[in-house]
Amino acid sequence: MGETDEKLKTEKDFADDRQLKDFFAHEFDFAQDAALIARLTAKDQQVPLISGFETKILMQADRRPFFYYFPFVDSRPMHMRMFNMTALWTTQRLKRTMQDLQNAKPPYIFMEKIMLAQSVPAYYEYLYPDLLVILNYIHQYYVPESQGYYLIAMKRKTKE
Repeated sequence: MGETDEKLKTEKDFADDRQLKDFFAHEFDFAQDAALIARLTAKDQQVPLISGFETKILMQADRRPFFYYFPFVDSRPMHMRMFNMTALWTTQRLKRTMQDLQNAKPPYIFMEKIMLAQSVPAYYEYLYPDLLVILNYIHQYYVPESQGYYLIAMKRKTKE
């Protein structure tokens, strides 16, 4: 998001329940991202989405998930400046996911903007090795095209 405030809040940060509810309503409004997905994909198309709130975003966009292992990544606040853990707990799951991507060659992959980072801390190799393999594939075959509020739409390159 290009911000340093990760917006980590507790109930003590709000004067009353109304403020708390308003904050969460604003922070978890994925209308722009759902509209981006709806605009770039067909209603019957499965959508590859890498986001901590992929279930809610896909529901708002009225689209089905692409990834066999779903939800694909764990939820965490969208303003946190770190990656998510995936559901790819085994090498077999990673292989299946990579094969699905390579076989289907989806025209768009949607992901959180933080995943555009070309350089990541070395310890990400330990924490997120599976996600880094997938992101490497995306960066190799896709380019940023459009963006929503939290998401970037990566379009498949025409020449490989």
